Amino acid sequence: MPCPGAPGGGRAFAAPPRPRRGRRLLAWPPSWQLLPGPSAAPLAGRPGPRAPPRGPPAAPPRPGPPAEGAGPAAEVEGVAVSGYDYMGRGECATDEKKLFDQWSGGPVDLRDCAGMCTGVSECIGFEVKEAHKSCVLRFSDGTLPVDSPYPAVLKGRWDGHNGVAPITLAWDGTMEQRQAVFLDLRCYRKQGGPR
Repeated sequence: MPCPGAPGGGRAFAAPPRPRRGRRLLAWPPSWQLLPGPSAAPLAGRPGPRAPPRGPPAAPPRPGPPAEGAGPAAEVEGVAVSGYDYMGRGECATDEKKLFDQWSGGPVDLRDCAGMCTGVSECIGFEVKEAHKSCVLRFSDGTLPVDSPYPAVLKGRWDGHNGVAPITLAWDGTMEQRQAVFLDLRCYRKQGGPR
């Protein structure tokens, strides 16, 4: 019905849609909600409901013994890597919080990063950032190779730190502007290096 006040003499409101012929309106609740509950017998040909598990919940698995030479932090969260001590979350550093020169890149997982550090005699340890699958090989000041030891993977070189081995801690970056960088880093020190 045209509306005299509407521009162009059109409709002032939309009419509700009419159901099409041959279609049924759905009943509420849907029929699948009307199936018998858990206390009723199962329908023919269909399995019955699963019974909830009985008894106390299973205890979580206990971690195995830490790798030989692993520090106390390795027992808490670090993954044991043969030939390395887990130092904790953060960037590998000295007691004075001096950082080490580096070659970095990725994508590399923890075991491959350890293998790369093992393959370079000057490497004193490494860090992994698991969320980004990145690897940082650490070198004492003055020992950083000029060329990447693994050019297909390690492309970032930084020779601006002055840390001299040994790695004694994992620095979590208490300076506010740097904190986000350290959240996912895990530091590993090569065993048998200077202490």
